[in-house]
Amino acid sequence: MKGPSSAAARHRGTRIMSQRAAIAGNYQGKIEKISDPTRMSGLLQRAMESRVLLAVSAPNSTEAYNSALLDVRPERGYLELDEFKPKPEPSQKLDKLHVSTRLNGVEISFVTRVESVGERDGIALYRVRYPTSLNYLQRRSHYRARVGFARTIPVTLYLEGGQSIVGHLRDISVGGIGASFPLDLPDSVADSRFAQDCSIALPTGETIKCLIEVCFINHSLQEDNARIVGARFVRLGPQELGTVARFVCAVDREGMKHRQRHK
Repeated sequence: MKGPSSAAARHRGTRIMSQRAAIAGNYQGKIEKISDPTRMSGLLQRAMESRVLLAVSAPNSTEAYNSALLDVRPERGYLELDEFKPKPEPSQKLDKLHVSTRLNGVEISFVTRVESVGERDGIALYRVRYPTSLNYLQRRSHYRARVGFARTIPVTLYLEGGQSIVGHLRDISVGGIGASFPLDLPDSVADSRFAQDCSIALPTGETIKCLIEVCFINHSLQEDNARIVGARFVRLGPQELGTVARFVCAVDREGMKHRQRHK
């Protein structure tokens, strides 16, 4: 019996590599550029309140510095940074800065410029321009199952004042969800300082009631008049966690069967 042709073997090898790349892509992070003022302010406020360590570098310096956020003033157009450690040399004039930090497993970075250097109680303080945008990178640690457009799974966000808005599930993992919502999504949904009450009505008849924290909001590339909301679960209970895990496995099995039928 003859073995498979070299062309067929190459085709099969290419298909396997593509499948592996697609699976790996579910675990990789994605950089989101955030320019929404409310979202930016919320993230920077949380970084300040959490006293996370900032990594600061300058194009004209080989030194790397540590600092912290002391004040966030979007209305006045500046941030205040704590003294740099190690202390810059007197001859080192810092202008453009790259600042990065990690907040709850998410990497946040931005570019800014030094406006002035002051002193308080003998400690140097740096006033820098409020950034025009933030780079937001969340590395996914959980497999995310994609929900096809043919399946409608309602996702409801409960807003202040008893209002609610309904969208549709697009992907889900034990760590969070992606869902599409109408373009007129209220601005309050983007405020990262507050968790949102949410419910997901699964086709199994089960309903996942949870708190979510919005990570990003983008315009949908697949749906007209829709916005994609990416969010992580906040303190998901054991029962809800089990329900999500079972549903993710079920969606993944269906996807594998579909791919096998269309080989």
